[in-house]
Amino acid sequence: MSASIRDVIRERRTIRTFNNDPIEKEAIIQLLDDASWAPNHKLRQPWRLVMFYGKGNESLSEQMKNLSKQVSDEGAAKKIGKMAEKFSQSQANIIITVPKDENEMKQEEDFSAVSAFIQNFLLLAWEQEIGVLWKTGKLIHQPGFRKIAGIKEDEAIVGVLMLGKFDDVPAPKPREAIIEKLRLIEA
Repeated sequence: MSASIRDVIRERRTIRTFNNDPIEKEAIIQLLDDASWAPNHKLRQPWRLVMFYGKGNESLSEQMKNLSKQVSDEGAAKKIGKMAEKFSQSQANIIITVPKDENEMKQEEDFSAVSAFIQNFLLLAWEQEIGVLWKTGKLIHQPGFRKIAGIKEDEAIVGVLMLGKFDDVPAPKPREAIIEKLRLIEA
């Protein structure tokens, strides 16, 4: 892997298939600690983390399988079952939350800071040849999932990071030229 920040940013990929190579818990915690240098307003450091690792990861997968059997919506049950399987294939699963706040501006600042934290983590993990899949979607709003993970009512889930070593790097997908997204004002 390249050492320049530019190269790491451009080479990083979302990894969806993990192998069984172990990742040391301490290595993950160090990456999280390094990611905490993300910019954040008034140094609130609003990220909160729940990491499922080892037996805890196995328990998460089993609880998700049980949840899939309790959900009455067949489509939702199927998706939860698939997530349970994905969770069992990763070496660790990290749920990242942000405290909810009635002050809309503070909530936006904190959500942005947590997103910067996650991006730092993604890049740091890639540099260490650890693949990450950042999951959002309906699962993070599912009450049963929130209960399994011990997420409090005053917290919003920003995402679930699924970690693992990998064998194959997906090909890059093209990006739209930034000039197409840029409104330049020079006078």
